[in-house]
Amino acid sequence: MTLSKRVMIVMIIAILTLIVLFSAIDGWNYVTKNEFCEKCHGIEFEKYNTPGDSMDFAHNDYGISCSQCHEAAGTAGMLEFKKEIALMLIYDVAGIDAPPEEDEVVIIENRFRCLKCHSDYISLTSRRVINPHSEVGDCNSCHKGHERGISEQTCGKCHTKAIASLEFEGGKHAKKGCSFCHPQHGYVPKCQDCHGLYHPAGFEECAQCHTNAHAPRNLEFSSNISKEECTLCHFSIIRSTFEAQPTKHVGIECVLCHPKHGQIPVCTSCHTGHDATMKAEECTHCHLQGHVPSQVDYPPDTPASLCGGCHEENARHLKENITGHSDKNCAYCHPRHGQIPECTACHGSKHGMSSGCTTCHMEAHNLGFPKIV
Repeated sequence: MTLSKRVMIVMIIAILTLIVLFSAIDGWNYVTKNEFCEKCHGIEFEKYNTPGDSMDFAHNDYGISCSQCHEAAGTAGMLEFKKEIALMLIYDVAGIDAPPEEDEVVIIENRFRCLKCHSDYISLTSRRVINPHSEVGDCNSCHKGHERGISEQTCGKCHTKAIASLEFEGGKHAKKGCSFCHPQHGYVPKCQDCHGLYHPAGFEECAQCHTNAHAPRNLEFSSNISKEECTLCHFSIIRSTFEAQPTKHVGIECVLCHPKHGQIPVCTSCHTGHDATMKAEECTHCHLQGHVPSQVDYPPDTPASLCGGCHEENARHLKENITGHSDKNCAYCHPRHGQIPECTACHGSKHGMSSGCTTCHMEAHNLGFPKIV
């Protein structure tokens, strides 16, 4: 074989070797491109390319590929990642299932991956009043996969009371994720950011009444809430009750009876019942309006014993002087509180008299014997 033929054969082998080598390198690199990841991870790939508030697009915005996050740190991490991806490709082409692996539990490794880009997290978070990064060893404990922000389950590990309040008393706030109000850990927004100044002027400090933003409808008032502040919203009620028919309740601050917004106390928390058998819920049978307790209206079957709690002398006379009046409920003759009927309304012109019954009969509760005139 001549020298020229030998040189040609060596050149051909070298060219073929380079072709195979470059093809291998190109294929080796291809398995780390986003387009390759799309073959199996179409949902994540779509989010990665769709503008929005997701971890995927946030990384896309900075030109970070899938492999840059998913491969471990250092050259060894890169080679290990490419080996695993190449094996997945071989399994896929061969049409066989990959052998089962244990669920990935990435702790320190996950932190190293994130620190490849986020090594400045300490300086960025050190000035926060509440800083959860101070002793964390696992980024994945809060930042879950492809989702931007933090899940409610993660927040609930520390903020158990807040999560419980949202679940049972959160109202419309319960439909929002924690990150809606707290885009950063420790950030507490102003209520006005979403609600504006909802109430009339004079209520700029929302937390004065809404002490728990996670239970916004559960209002527990502090003792320094004045009646004037309550009337900013409840003016019509105050005007139609306290001002129209003032009683001793006028001099009491609203929070004494209503420590919570909408709470209606039982009368017996301050007042004793009219008799020993009286139940707390029976107060409202007669006293329909707590702001005007002197306005009394009662059903016709109200027992006479309740009336006797205030009208003791009348009740005693009825009991001691057994007459036809004694077996009647007070409401029978007094359908309205304070109403005194004419005797003739029931008895007609008794004795031929149309009036002046008390000339002989001392009073309706004590008919007694006719007076000797």
